[in-house]
Amino acid sequence: MREPRACFNAKLYTAAAVTVRRTLEGMCVDQGTDKKQLFAALGELRDANKIEGRLFDWAQALRVLGNQGAHFSKEPVSREDAQDALEPGRSSTRLHLRLHR
Repeated sequence: MREPRACFNAKLYTAAAVTVRRTLEGMCVDQGTDKKQLFAALGELRDANKIEGRLFDWAQALRVLGNQGAHFSKEPVSREDAQDALEPGRSSTRLHLRLHR
């Protein structure tokens, strides 16, 4: 996750979120999914027991955050959300709750 971290360090929080999402897409491809949409690809990995429920929820939260960064929104990606996207162990629940309120 070198590129997302570089974006974060440069205070490019939206770019950090988008590059984290791209990393998720790459992980799905590496795991052999043939789904084009990230939502479906993550579901396929969950259904194949390649990722468990909590990791799936965290990945879905990252997908939503990446979408927020990739598509025009009046709300930019915050520093806190970008940092949470880079630190899964400490932040998965907090990020998931903030994005789904």
